[in-house]
Amino acid sequence: MFNRLKEIPLGETSANASSSGGTGSATNSIDGGMDTIECSGGDAGFAWRLIAGVGFPVTESLSLFTRYAYRVLSDQSFVIDFGDFLIVTDENPYSHAVVFGARVSF
Repeated sequence: MFNRLKEIPLGETSANASSSGGTGSATNSIDGGMDTIECSGGDAGFAWRLIAGVGFPVTESLSLFTRYAYRVLSDQSFVIDFGDFLIVTDENPYSHAVVFGARVSF
């Protein structure tokens, strides 16, 4: 996935905001189920994501950050086997993620 990140200083503080967007290709697979319902499949296709976050410096070489990411995998399909019939889903799986981390500069 190719991403572009932009950091923006927040006023007179040393904190910064960041925003990012990306596109690329992704693969996804599912294998599992419960009782008589089986889910399986895998596919590859176009993917994109958006990211927003903030960072706060602790020292000159250490900063703490948090980011939120929203990712969509387009053109994915999966098969759900109900025993008597199959359903093929063409929905685009998506995910939400919140990340907390530390950045060390050299």
